[in-house]
Amino acid sequence: MSSTATSEASIPAGKPIPTDKGLPFIGVSLSYITDAHGFLLDSWQRYGEVSRFHGFGTKTISLLGPDATQFVYQNREGMFASSIWEYMIGPFFHRGLMLLDGDEHRLHRRIMQTAFKHEALVEDLALMQPRIQRDVADWQASDDFKVFDNLKDLTLNVGSEVFIGHESGPETAAMNKAFLATVRAGTDLLRLPIPGTRWYAGIRGRAYLDKFFKKELPSKRANPGPDLFSRLCEARTEEGELFSDEDVINHIIFVLMAAHDTSTITLSNMMYQLAKHPEWQERLREQSQALVKEKDKTTLDFEDLE
Repeated sequence: MSSTATSEASIPAGKPIPTDKGLPFIGVSLSYITDAHGFLLDSWQRYGEVSRFHGFGTKTISLLGPDATQFVYQNREGMFASSIWEYMIGPFFHRGLMLLDGDEHRLHRRIMQTAFKHEALVEDLALMQPRIQRDVADWQASDDFKVFDNLKDLTLNVGSEVFIGHESGPETAAMNKAFLATVRAGTDLLRLPIPGTRWYAGIRGRAYLDKFFKKELPSKRANPGPDLFSRLCEARTEEGELFSDEDVINHIIFVLMAAHDTSTITLSNMMYQLAKHPEWQERLREQSQALVKEKDKTTLDFEDLE
């Protein structure tokens, strides 16, 4: 990777940004959907750190490489806005924390941080472990075992209990279907609610989630439990500001999606790498056995996670 800093100074004044227009109407959308990593790597090799491409009904400037990434994330002059995500996923994850900017983002983050205090994380881990043990015990070794699918079910079951306070069941399966539809919807080429499209399925998925959490919210307000949904209902700033009902629902949907989706992807990649590198399996096994022997335990305490 190049180490050239990506800034206005690194782009000669008046020099146009190289652009990949792709196919008529759809631009590079198909290339991005089918192999995003390959597409971006090709853009890096052809155009360098800064390029523009047309796709998904809009024009995008791509900044690639470690220096460009640092430049964007530091955002020292406030030229980048997270709210641009509303264009891609707003209909499905409206006003999620990642889609807010400026003072509003900081306020919501401060409120939400009170729901993730140390004591709450310790409680979450205690709730997670029995669920994980039960689900993994039900896995059966086979040549066609689908790692991603089983991990997806596992993480949503965990999320249902830890984040919502619900035992897994038919509702969990319906939620899993709804979440999967909302996550996939943002990559649809046709961004219209036409039956049979990903966009339409995402709209229906979001409607199902809204209905579910609106039904649950009054009881969570009245009788909060240890789950994240309850904690978001109670969370407040030092000045006493609470989330509105609408924003509690927006945040629980976004956090549950982000948590179980990213965990599933991370664990799937981890299992792939462990299968590819058996010596890493042995190192992990030795660590686990040492923990069992040293502390005579079969589950992890919060202090063990490091």
